[in-house]
Amino acid sequence: MHDSDGADVPASEAISRSGDGRQGRNPDVPKITERFTLADNLALPIDAATRRMAILAMSGAGKSNLAVVLAEQMHAAGIPWVAIDPKGDWWGIRSNRSGTGPGLSVPIFGGLHGDAPLEPSSGKLVAELIVDQRLTCVLDVSEFESRQAMWGFLIDLGEVLLKKNREALHVFLEEADELLPQKASERGNLPRCLGTWQRVVKRGRFRGIGTTQITQRSASLNKDTLYQAEALFALRVTGKGDRKAVEGWVEYHQAGAEVVASLPTLADGEGWVVSPAWLKQTERVRFHRRETYDSGRTPVQLDRSRRPATLADVDIEDLKRRMADTI
Repeated sequence: MHDSDGADVPASEAISRSGDGRQGRNPDVPKITERFTLADNLALPIDAATRRMAILAMSGAGKSNLAVVLAEQMHAAGIPWVAIDPKGDWWGIRSNRSGTGPGLSVPIFGGLHGDAPLEPSSGKLVAELIVDQRLTCVLDVSEFESRQAMWGFLIDLGEVLLKKNREALHVFLEEADELLPQKASERGNLPRCLGTWQRVVKRGRFRGIGTTQITQRSASLNKDTLYQAEALFALRVTGKGDRKAVEGWVEYHQAGAEVVASLPTLADGEGWVVSPAWLKQTERVRFHRRETYDSGRTPVQLDRSRRPATLADVDIEDLKRRMADTI
């Protein structure tokens, strides 16, 4: 990568410059690791912060848990990161695992649990804040009125990050197929959003930006950006097209063929790390659980304190009037 004068700067030096994103490492967060431990038999080197990675799995298999484990490790090491969250479930990172105490002191912008609202027109402002303050944050875009608005915001965000960032920064792209689809129509903001974030993924490392693409729709994710990933984390995948996407990455990187055959039978939280060139590792692992609250998990207990509403509970005439007002 390059410094402000255009000179080459190794990624490791960029990381050492970053600290907590302001004046070196945050003194309130002890430096507990120079590696990111994701499983008992898997620890990523510190330069993972500026690498390209991908997490592929079906819903409920543990992909978001793995992403947050990595985010927690980066936070502990003082590496700034940004989570782009179209689902609205990264807010749990602010609480501990049980949801009864504090988690990470990370601001959340937008969504139902945001500390401040997130306007579709604020992409440039937010990006400048991230770069200038070396800010770790969650950008919850789940409550934007339309995907066109979300894509417009992400265009401005990505362009400014790519133009101005010069220090280590990792970007987690939840539901990455939403902004990096395999196919994009010619209309609206999506084609430009796709082009912007393709550049961020491909060229971001020369600006200190690492990325993790996360999706349950592997078949729909842009293969140009997926194949850029230097490490693939593949958890349970059952769909034929989604397994084909994993197989394509494995073949492209000349990795172990045994990965694809096992994908449908992997347990929750179990998966493969495949990185023949960077980590020089292909191994089946059980990933650690996150330390913060899993706000994205599907509820498994029924709340029986509130009975379901019946016809007698609904004011039909009032509902008719309100329906008419929407016309």
